[in-house]
Amino acid sequence: MKLEQLRKLNDLAAAMIETSGNKSKAADLACISRATAYNYMKKDSFKKIYGSLMRFASKSSLDSPEVIKGRMINISESNIGDYFDKNGSFIGFDKLSVEQQARIKKFTKVSSEKGEKLTIELHDAMKAIEILGKPHSIFESKEFDLSVFDGLSNDDLLKVAEILGWNDADIEQEITMQVKRRLSAMGRG
Repeated sequence: MKLEQLRKLNDLAAAMIETSGNKSKAADLACISRATAYNYMKKDSFKKIYGSLMRFASKSSLDSPEVIKGRMINISESNIGDYFDKNGSFIGFDKLSVEQQARIKKFTKVSSEKGEKLTIELHDAMKAIEILGKPHSIFESKEFDLSVFDGLSNDDLLKVAEILGWNDADIEQEITMQVKRRLSAMGRG
């Protein structure tokens, strides 16, 4: 491999890490055409360089919020179906991208007279999604001002709760949370 091509592969791999795995942005950052960059990304030599840089980044001070976010985004894209062919056979590590390999939490292979048994455990995609959503309060319930229901009859309140899809536990939890917030605001909680 020519030194210039090796330098471009290294620049592209570093750009992939810096852009949290965004291939288009990485190509632009590395000053390589997107078509060329995509071709480079298919090469084993690129995969080795990128893998080495990812391992280095995970063990060094390069663990910036962007790199960590990129890893969480990668994990959130986990899909066990990506690891098997249409016949249900494991496709092999040589066919997996660096990103797919990074999603594997545990891999075991046990041979017996009945054949081989493979176990693949992926990192928890839903947990990654929760972590990514936390700064944006995506999964937190929004406070609902119950004073809008003041003056409604019990029958009307039940109709509103039914429309909102609330059950008794939801209503009780919402009331309890608001009472606690109000007491806390008054210095009593």
